[in-house]
Amino acid sequence: MSRTLSPAAKQLVTGTVLALTTALAVGAWAAATRDPARTQSNRVAVVATTPAPAPSPAPVETDAKAQGSKAQGSSAGTATATRSKLKPRPLLADGRHAARITTVDTEGRTVTVDVIQFLTGKAAIKAASAAGEESPPPNDYFIVNDNPKLRTLPVRADFVTVNTLMAQETGSSTKSTVITFEDFAQLDTRYAVFWVTVRDGRVTNISEQFIP
Repeated sequence: MSRTLSPAAKQLVTGTVLALTTALAVGAWAAATRDPARTQSNRVAVVATTPAPAPSPAPVETDAKAQGSKAQGSSAGTATATRSKLKPRPLLADGRHAARITTVDTEGRTVTVDVIQFLTGKAAIKAASAAGEESPPPNDYFIVNDNPKLRTLPVRADFVTVNTLMAQETGSSTKSTVITFEDFAQLDTRYAVFWVTVRDGRVTNISEQFIP
């Protein structure tokens, strides 16, 4: 047999349940308020478990200027080496050289020269003594020709200055006379001495040396 609660009994039960629920909630809140260290500890634990970000790699410094200079130097060295290979070495260095002229070619405008040493003064005396020749040498000059090499050079000069070679025409072996390159080719130059001026591998001036 079931019993039905009276309204008064139902109201009592409902009030009791509400009272118990409220008491439990208040107790839990009070416990949390009384122990803040535990709550903070839990927070720290949570933060501590978060992994720290990996450190960024250190920047690598590059000396771009030095690398650029090295590359530029390498390029300049290569260009210089290339120019050296392409530019032929001159047969005779720039300057004024004592020489005998063995051949004159008007068509090709070249002269073939045998470079010598034309010495005077103490140098002539020393060279003559070393060669076992009369010393001091006659007329204070001495010719040394230890290298038989011949060099054929292009000529830019249109005129040549001579003296002894034109003595019969001028009546004086010491008088300097200017003649054309074509007239010069008609003379016997084998025993005369000339000063040949060379620039950029070309003969720019030819002058006869007076020899007594």
